[in-house]
Amino acid sequence: MRVLLVDDEYYFRQAMKCTFPWEKYNLTICGEAKNGQEALKQIQYQDPDILIVDINMPKMDGLQFLEAAMQINPHMKFIIVSGYSEFEYAKKAIELGVTNYILKPVKNEELEKAVRSILDQREDEEEQSRHMENMKLYIDENQPALREKLFWELLNGSLNPEEEYTKARMKKMRLPLFENRYRIVLMEDYKTGEIKMNRACRTQACEEVYRILFRTLSEECELCQCKDERGRMCVAICDRTGNPVPPNYGKAWERVIIPMLKERHDIVYGVCRICDTCKELPRAYRESDYELRRSYVTNGSWSEEDQQQEPDASGYQVQMATYLNLHDYNKIQDTLKARFDEIRSCREPEMLLMLTVELLAPCIRYLKKYKEPAKPVIERYFQHMFDDMMLLRSVEEYEEYCQQIYSEAIKVTLGVNNIHMSRPVELAIHYIEQHYREPDLTIGRLAKEIYLNHTYLCSVFKKETGLTLNDYLLKYRLKKAVGFMKTGRVLVLEAAEEAGFSNVNYFGKCFKKEFGVTPGQYLGKIKKT
Repeated sequence: MRVLLVDDEYYFRQAMKCTFPWEKYNLTICGEAKNGQEALKQIQYQDPDILIVDINMPKMDGLQFLEAAMQINPHMKFIIVSGYSEFEYAKKAIELGVTNYILKPVKNEELEKAVRSILDQREDEEEQSRHMENMKLYIDENQPALREKLFWELLNGSLNPEEEYTKARMKKMRLPLFENRYRIVLMEDYKTGEIKMNRACRTQACEEVYRILFRTLSEECELCQCKDERGRMCVAICDRTGNPVPPNYGKAWERVIIPMLKERHDIVYGVCRICDTCKELPRAYRESDYELRRSYVTNGSWSEEDQQQEPDASGYQVQMATYLNLHDYNKIQDTLKARFDEIRSCREPEMLLMLTVELLAPCIRYLKKYKEPAKPVIERYFQHMFDDMMLLRSVEEYEEYCQQIYSEAIKVTLGVNNIHMSRPVELAIHYIEQHYREPDLTIGRLAKEIYLNHTYLCSVFKKETGLTLNDYLLKYRLKKAVGFMKTGRVLVLEAAEEAGFSNVNYFGKCFKKEFGVTPGQYLGKIKKT
């Protein structure tokens, strides 16, 4: 390292050159100057690393020189030497970033201490510089993965995109700032009729989708993508023109890309509404997730066109259609159980949704033949089917849901209100449907009102329905409460009272146990959607 001596005393400069062991610290004296103006000129061509500067010099004092020198090269290190011990000099030097301040006469021990301090500081700076270089290299090499990770953290709400630090990271990773209007697209490849457990298989087509989107929309839109925690592809399509909607968006996406993808890959996707602020990213992702799940219900075998078609004669759907026509509910139960047993270990909601939709497709076709008589069942079970299915938590609940709908379908076509149900059970169910709103409704009162022995009624009901009367009443009330909350216009307390619950805390516990979410959480989800 190179050292420049700046002092107006000639003999002091000579003593400094001769008495201090510069070689010990790999230092060399590259020059000397008797005032600040002379030193500034030397800095230009000597390029020193360390300057030893006297405070009190003619023409330009040491402090003025420090300010001027730092503008030329802010990386130089300084040792201040002075005969003055006044506090103001030291204070000004510290303000300029100089921490090494030595009083004359200079002792070698003090100068060595100052030199070692500068060398240690330089070593730390070099280490930090190497670290920053390595980090820059790492970021450059891993930028695609880091960019995807950052995008996912923005979508799942782990980061606040309005914070300055996060914005700086987004710029560094060349992510859009989501200041103009944008949409989040969540998509997954799914081939109808196959339960594919390999997530990688379901994203290969999505990679191709992204490439097509990029080629089609990149002139007017910024695009970025990542995988969510379930392996599905999330794509942000951000308008860079400031237009309310990118001109090519509707044309390219709705008229060209999606029909092509359905033809080739059966892409299942969800698209959020147009957003225009970065703080909406988590909501946009949740909305796209909701729409993707809904598409499992509305896609493929649930389209209007497919509802009119007969099922494939080689598949299990034709068996379900046959059993419906024969009114053979036992065979329907066996077929449902066999199909759900095949995916008993499946934990992916989309797979369960898709299988359930396929299992119910023959039922909706069957009910449509009966027109007006079947209308109440269609309105009750199929108008809000997706929302009902979102409350199901397990394979067993999906299976029970399908059994219930098939049961109702056969009731309609038989023209009666029961399947293998005795008159006592029929009377009990009818009474519950009429009086469930009454909080004081008890099984004892029910039995008395329909003129049946309490023990006998409970035994017959359990045998024929598989539920106790108390369980049936509770489930019926919870189902009615869900119906009230779906309107989005009632409070939890009001829904509980309307369904016959006198204690809202008890209602909350029962609701959470049955559906896996609290009434407040469910109501919040309804309001968001």
